[in-house]
Amino acid sequence: MPELWPMPACGSRHERTFPALALDNAGMESQVSRALDATERAVLDQLLNSEFRGVRELRDQVVDVQVVGRCDCGCPSIHLDASRDHPQAPVADGPAPAELQVTPLADEPVGDVILFVEDGRLSYLEYVYYTDRPPSSWPSQDRLQPFAMSG
Repeated sequence: MPELWPMPACGSRHERTFPALALDNAGMESQVSRALDATERAVLDQLLNSEFRGVRELRDQVVDVQVVGRCDCGCPSIHLDASRDHPQAPVADGPAPAELQVTPLADEPVGDVILFVEDGRLSYLEYVYYTDRPPSSWPSQDRLQPFAMSG
């Protein structure tokens, strides 16, 4: 029997990919709107270093995007609100066509960083992990490797 890849411990990806199955704001811890911190900005910039249709518009949105919530599981995944002052990206709703793979430390399985887009705007930056315990912070940039998707 083939070995199956473990399911992500945090349900956010599933809820964002299949919104009809999610409750409103399920898994979201609200917070006062704030700017990205330096680590979040570095992760988002590295993710948007890939080339795909609409990436220029998404890069423009990063300048003043606001963090409006966090995943309530304890992982560093964040909900984003992009200013309407920037053009919408011609990117379909759902995961952007680029992601980062997290190189594991010690016995950890590989993780992923995924950016979700909604209505052509930055929506959610997710750290997908495959362990029972959520990571409390974003991985260092030297542990992030681009994984280009088609699109």
